Amino acid sequence: MFEKAVRDGHVLKPLETWHADAFAEHMGRARDHIRPWVGPTFVTDTVDGARATLKRYATATSNDGARIYGLWSGDKIVGGVMFVTFDPVRGDLRDRLLARARCSRTWPHHTIGPAAHGVGVP
Repeated sequence: MFEKAVRDGHVLKPLETWHADAFAEHMGRARDHIRPWVGPTFVTDTVDGARATLKRYATATSNDGARIYGLWSGDKIVGGVMFVTFDPVRGDLRDRLLARARCSRTWPHHTIGPAAHGVGVP
């Protein structure tokens, strides 16, 4: 599985449907913080809703479409990056992903939850 150490124990890796519990917990902590940047079906308050969101992204990913990645600190999601569209024909996927993940000030679909603010995570 793709995994990229970002800084100080923070790791960026794809979110899978089996991460629904951790994703639902993250939504509980970060819901108000991310609400301005995502649609209403993304902001869930249940594990089933989190699983449904992750299933939509898994289906899109399998069709070379949208992607979602979690920024993890240990076993807790503290932020994430989502690609609402993805064009795999336009170059090296890994390099493009990492370039986009670093654009925190210019890319609105990069969200760092309140727990990761101020710890030097780009």
